Parts: sequence; structure tokens; C-alpha cells
Amino acid sequence: MAALPELAPEGRDHLLGSTSVVQSVTYGRGRIAYRTFDNRSREVLRLSFQPARVLANGRSLRRSAAGDGYDVGPLPGGDFEVYVRHQSSRRIEVEGSAIKKA
Repeated sequence: MAALPELAPEGRDHLLGSTSVVQSVTYGRGRIAYRTFDNRSREVLRLSFQPARVLANGRSLRRSAAGDGYDVGPLPGGDFEVYVRHQSSRRIEVEGSAIKKA
């Protein structure tokens, strides 16, 4: 599923894959938090909301194509594919904006 996020169920939030073992995941409305075994990892998510910010151990990650950060792309049905990269943290939080899609 991580290779093709568009195949995951629409309108629901999913952590589809990670280069590390995922030790825990918590899903909330407009929010997902997870912890990986390794500090350095990459994850793929399909989300029903657009991320407003992504935190790694409480530190904001930048939206960027390289290094620590994340990328967001649109998917059919109004969902988003999100790619997170972190090199020195195990605890990641993805939070949506207050504006919800219709």
C-alpha cells in the first residue's frame, strides 16, 4: 500500500508504510501520532485532511523535498498523500488545519 497510496480506502486516515518498525499509532480527528523504533525513518500516509504542521519530537518539520521534512500531494476524493522524513526523532505528530474538507 505504501507504494500506491491512492489504493488505500478513501476518506480514512492510514499510516501505510515505514522504513522502521512502527511501535504505536494513535488516530484522532484531524490528527495522527506515531512512534518508530529508529530515529531515522521515512513514512507514507494517506490522510483525509491536509496537514497544517508535522512535528518530530515536538519540533516543526518543514515542507520540503529533501532532508528532515515532509511532502504533501493531492489524491482523488479530496484526500492527501504525505511523505515524512526524520533523522533524529522517534515521535511524529501530523496535525490538520481547523478547516475541514467538505
